[in-house]
Amino acid sequence: MASKRFTVASNANRSLKAPLIVPTLAVNNPTATNSIRALVLKTAQTKLRLKHGSRIFFDNGKELSTEEDWASIPVDKTLLVSTGEDFIGSLVPTMPRDPEANPNCPVRVLAEVAEVEGSAITQLNATAHQLSGMVSAVGQPDLHPGTRFPIGAVFVSKDWIHPPLIGSDIGCGMSWYTTTLSARKLEGDKAKRITNHLVGLEGPWRTTRERKIWLSSSGNTEGDLTTNESLDMLLGTIGAGNHFAELQVVEHADPGVRPATDSVILLIHSGSRGYGREILERFTNGSENSEARERSIPAKSPKAAEYLSEHDRACTWASLNRDLIALRFLAALESREGDWAFEAASETGGSEFSDDDVRAAIKAAKGALAQRRIMNISHNSVERVSSWPRGQPGSNGAEKGDFYIHRKGAAPANTSSDSNVALPLPGSRGTPTLLLRPKSNEANRYGALTGLSVAHGAGRAMSRAKAAVWVAQKYKGKYEELLRGDNGDITGGRKSDKHVRVEALMERMGAQEGEAVKGGTWVLCDEKELVWEEAVEAYKDVWEVGADLERVGAAEVVGWAKGKVSYKVLHESKKGKRKQ
Repeated sequence: MASKRFTVASNANRSLKAPLIVPTLAVNNPTATNSIRALVLKTAQTKLRLKHGSRIFFDNGKELSTEEDWASIPVDKTLLVSTGEDFIGSLVPTMPRDPEANPNCPVRVLAEVAEVEGSAITQLNATAHQLSGMVSAVGQPDLHPGTRFPIGAVFVSKDWIHPPLIGSDIGCGMSWYTTTLSARKLEGDKAKRITNHLVGLEGPWRTTRERKIWLSSSGNTEGDLTTNESLDMLLGTIGAGNHFAELQVVEHADPGVRPATDSVILLIHSGSRGYGREILERFTNGSENSEARERSIPAKSPKAAEYLSEHDRACTWASLNRDLIALRFLAALESREGDWAFEAASETGGSEFSDDDVRAAIKAAKGALAQRRIMNISHNSVERVSSWPRGQPGSNGAEKGDFYIHRKGAAPANTSSDSNVALPLPGSRGTPTLLLRPKSNEANRYGALTGLSVAHGAGRAMSRAKAAVWVAQKYKGKYEELLRGDNGDITGGRKSDKHVRVEALMERMGAQEGEAVKGGTWVLCDEKELVWEEAVEAYKDVWEVGADLERVGAAEVVGWAKGKVSYKVLHESKKGKRKQ
């Protein structure tokens, strides 16, 4: 058999391409080590710098998955390599329509100032009109393409539940905690000195005994939320992707708003780690690309009740995970006496403590964290409500029934009875986190237009694959500078021609362009590709997202905080080896 010639290109950026000559010994079976698929992914990694290629498409959008697919490839075909995202192009998704789908489901996109990719809107419409029981679909201003379903979206269904819409990181969300640090200690190079304390925060927390007690509401050693040892060993760890822990200083907050001006707060963004994926795999065929019979569950069925029970457990697990991450960070940053004494005293495992001692210490630590916690939200979850707003205030203006709000990268707008508690709208490192006060009013038809939700962040402006290449080229030779908090000029990169609404918002918040807004964040990340993927340029302008939320009456921006130290990942083998 003669050799075959293909062109390998990036699905996210078609200008990145390279030729590939496939030797005759390569086989069509995609699982074989000497498969054509393996050669395509290797070419994408070495020639296109796509280190995490996982899906391959024809240029017409068909995905190559079976041996038959690979056997049928014509010579000189262009093969598109994806790092997980869906095919990017004009092709309308071929997701089959459920028998109970609502082709008239209203779809709204709240973005006007913030840019939204056409493929994200295509995904939004396809999901709204092809899944069962949909009554509303809302694209928040941070809307961007996902693997199959868009991120930054809210889908409301009646009498149906769709686990793939929530995805594998059930309960992913954010929590804010107060600290005893002063803003002065985070000025300039002082923040760099604080980073030297943030070591030893990776890897399993303590022993199985302590983890089970942490996961128990009653304090017993069995653990009400214990999953299995391999999953529970991830408890208290941040995870990869866009997850982080960040020390922030509130530069401005309107009177009465919590957190208040000049306070130093800890923002944790993490989820249920591997637990959510295990649940998704049990209730679907293992991915978001599920067939209709697996992706949609009648809400009154036993399977739905079982899923919702597991979903709620994962959300609680994720919340306890964020609390434990906060405990580890606060113990490293503050005095190791008082609230965090147990964490400091038992770093080696705490085998000298009895079960009663451990239960008492963990109960005290949880109580202290509850006092420090400003807010806790999940933006990857499904919420059941007994009515849905139809545009009028009060219960008389709502339709009764079993409605399910699927939030895929969207924060619930009804999170606290205290209207002075703000919600975070983080940008990416070196850009602010806005403080939001969600609103329910006539402008947003009392939540009907917003899906009772707000944006959960700035939202990606380019795919991870594109960022890994584009940002790496832009900052070639300047990788270390991107991690520094004294390079405000290099961590900005935003266009200067602000929309009039953005200019008005920033002026109202006292946030002027320059070092006061951009830069000033020390980044702790030992994975170079993650630095590229999470760069400022890879995300939308958070001020534009905030301006759009105000425009539609979804929320009011009531302040902003500036990140001083952003923690992503430090490999344990590198502890003590960072430059001081």
